[in-house]
Amino acid sequence: MTNKKKTNYSQKRKGIPGETKRLVRQQCKFGCVLCSCPIYDYHHINENRDDNRVDNLVLLCPTHHREVTTKQISNIDFKKKIEALSMRSLSDSRKIFYKENMSIKIGNNTVYSQRNNAFFMFNFLDKNYFFIKNKNGESIICAQLTDANNNIAFSIKESRYQFYNNYWDIEYKGNCLTFREQRGDVFLKIKFDTENNAISIDKAKIYVLPEMPIVIDESGILLGKNTVISNLKFINNSYGIAVYGNNEKKSTQVCAINSRIDNSLALNGEIGLGWNINQYKRNFTEV
Repeated sequence: MTNKKKTNYSQKRKGIPGETKRLVRQQCKFGCVLCSCPIYDYHHINENRDDNRVDNLVLLCPTHHREVTTKQISNIDFKKKIEALSMRSLSDSRKIFYKENMSIKIGNNTVYSQRNNAFFMFNFLDKNYFFIKNKNGESIICAQLTDANNNIAFSIKESRYQFYNNYWDIEYKGNCLTFREQRGDVFLKIKFDTENNAISIDKAKIYVLPEMPIVIDESGILLGKNTVISNLKFINNSYGIAVYGNNEKKSTQVCAINSRIDNSLALNGEIGLGWNINQYKRNFTEV
């Protein structure tokens, strides 16, 4: 009778270290090396799954991972794509589909886009950083976020999102997209929940002015030293948060200057929360 040696599968394969994964994501421009899709697997070029050197790993979307593994794509073509990585500057854009009347969670605040016309979530001196418009039964999403140096970091144009490669790390896991400026410093964390017709912005820094960013986290929306918007619902407003010039007259639902706004409702107004530019700056300078 032959004694078969029992295989310990927990020791058979080494996991890829987290820092190695980050370097591979950065090397591959945060997307599949063949199509730029930001949904990917980690592929070992020499097919030795214990060889976790950065130079032996690339990102492949599930479709191309299967095609490379089953040799449907030649090694020559595959290596050419890897060699051409340095020439690629942007990730591929991806379309996201939402029905009209979607909801957006911003920190612990919630926005409901129930109007037939456009809804502008962040508007700073007539520049829109995030807005939604309903068209033919679909919510069309547009957004543009810049970093502290005014470089475009992430954009959504007509519900097609694209991210840029000037980041320390960009990670797509499940339905969650995370941008990190450095270890532990999250610039943007956004979840796309198309099944429930919702977007969740868990963390963000919106640099409307480099020295005066809007910060979003689990405690709400923070504007400067003293203003926190927490558990606020925006329903049927044309604008969510807006900053306008000193000479403009705007109808604002909720006042939030150097204060904490909790469990409030901005309903059926022009602007849910609004400041003129000098009031906005006072949020960052007054103690």
